[in-house]
Amino acid sequence: MWPFANTQEKLEPAQPSDPLEEAGRRLREAEAELKRVAAAKLEFQREHHILVDRFERIVSCRILPGEKRPAIDCMWLLRCQGAGRALHAFSACLKEWSEAKMEHEREVERAKRAA
Repeated sequence: MWPFANTQEKLEPAQPSDPLEEAGRRLREAEAELKRVAAAKLEFQREHHILVDRFERIVSCRILPGEKRPAIDCMWLLRCQGAGRALHAFSACLKEWSEAKMEHEREVERAKRAA
């Protein structure tokens, strides 16, 4: 007999959850991540006095002693890419939530017609 056979946990079956609630939970998580990334980007922008054009390219910045412009450009690009990924994830979650809400409303309407 395997010595750890008695220590295995028995998993309970997952309770069915409402798709609208799940989509709403994921939407709130994506929104929180988007806000966190945007705040980090803004903090970095203020710290280095970065001015950007409409394409998020650095027009000017203040370089502190011991820093180099290519390093700031690289860090800025990484923050912009992270913000883009977070925005894309938020958009996908928003679409999923919207579809779940529409489906929920259709079900409610069908139930009203049936009653």
